[in-house]
Amino acid sequence: MVFDLNDNLRNARNIFIEAVRKTADSATQSSKGLFLTYDIMQLGRKKEHICRVIGERLTMLVKEGADVARDARMSELLSQLALIENELAERESEKVPFVNPFKTKKAPCECTTQCERKE
Repeated sequence: MVFDLNDNLRNARNIFIEAVRKTADSATQSSKGLFLTYDIMQLGRKKEHICRVIGERLTMLVKEGADVARDARMSELLSQLALIENELAERESEKVPFVNPFKTKKAPCECTTQCERKE
């Protein structure tokens, strides 16, 4: 076998490039998961705030004896709440692939729950 320095350098370069690519992909996925978590927390705080404002408005309307269904501010608040909940559900569904596989509880497969050899 002939020692070829160019081939060895080319192979080392390819290994290094692949390692950098895998590290970059991992870092990108981790940062996406982090930003999604931050967005979910922020949307949760917005939802709590809107719910609090809805409660205050509802209390005020009940004390005044006004019709809650015809209140423009209340319908606006409820539409904002619906938008926030939709966005929150969207963000949570985006985050599912980024969940740590070691922290998730998996359901047992059929072979372990309904095994014929099991006594």
